[in-house]
Amino acid sequence: MESGAAVPQVLNHQGRIAVGGVNFDGSGQFKFALVNANGSISYWSNDGTSTAGAAPTSPVTLAVTKGLYSVLLGDTALASMTALPATALDHDDVRLRVWFNDGIRGFQQISPDQRLAATPYAFHAKNALTAE
Repeated sequence: MESGAAVPQVLNHQGRIAVGGVNFDGSGQFKFALVNANGSISYWSNDGTSTAGAAPTSPVTLAVTKGLYSVLLGDTALASMTALPATALDHDDVRLRVWFNDGIRGFQQISPDQRLAATPYAFHAKNALTAE
């Protein structure tokens, strides 16, 4: 069976950022990594430089409005964003780790890491198309 459309290799992520208890407004710098449950292994990061759960080197700049932001992880049209390979999800209990910089306080790791639900695993659905 052949599919007419490819499975998008991006993962939607939305979040809320508050600085000092106030919703942030403006351009924010973010760093993203997919890590294991205890954060000691990096499977992917926005610029490909994260190892052992550490922050990537280069940030992605995103608009934040009333504390809300949205990004497509793996969208190579964004500066400092590398492709998201399906192999990054070939592990149990993958989590998204996020760092944020408001331009004043430097990068802070957002806690806790967010466990990925079933939706990202649709990346693997294309493999089922060839299963017999």
